[in-house]
Amino acid sequence: MPEQMQKQSVLIVDDDIVNIKILGSALIAEYEILFALSAQEGINSAISNQPDIILLDILMPLMDGYEACRLLKEDERTRDIPVIFITAKDSEEDEAKGFDVGGVDYITKPFSLIVAKARINTHISLNLTSQELASKNIILAARLEELEKVRKEIKDIESIIPICSYCKKIRDDKNYWEQLESYMYKYSEMKFSHSICPDCYEQHIIPQLLPDRNNGK
Repeated sequence: MPEQMQKQSVLIVDDDIVNIKILGSALIAEYEILFALSAQEGINSAISNQPDIILLDILMPLMDGYEACRLLKEDERTRDIPVIFITAKDSEEDEAKGFDVGGVDYITKPFSLIVAKARINTHISLNLTSQELASKNIILAARLEELEKVRKEIKDIESIIPICSYCKKIRDDKNYWEQLESYMYKYSEMKFSHSICPDCYEQHIIPQLLPDRNNGK
């Protein structure tokens, strides 16, 4: 049987357990539900559980939702998790403040479950797309770096190459001397077959054959 896809997780942070139950019951068929009854508990849960989205109430004791969102966005472990505010506040100033601290959307009380689910689905999809693009950008950057390295190596090869006047070894950029064919193979993957040019044949081979010829006379 094919393995089931893991559910995306939703963290609901609200000091009112009734709101948590209403939202949780509407979302549990599609998402894994996490919840916290205070802002600090929500921050701790976000760090440890890494939910895919956070539904954050604004009016809570000790720490409100704005401050909690600000702290989440300052922490590299949680800054990329989208935050949707749940609030009865619907003034432009309240919405602007929520966006300023890093929220991506609002669900106003009393909320429509259909609208709430649609907004949650939208922002989870957007976040997944953003993560995929970030991953592809990392891969692309690595490939560009590799291409730049190859380009630099080719440029280095095209520059003047020190070669020994006697043994014909080549000095590489790390000051090591190696045989010409080894150097060429390393940078071009050329394969070599050994042969003898006419001049070397006259110089090295014929003298070795002459004694045999003289002995044969």
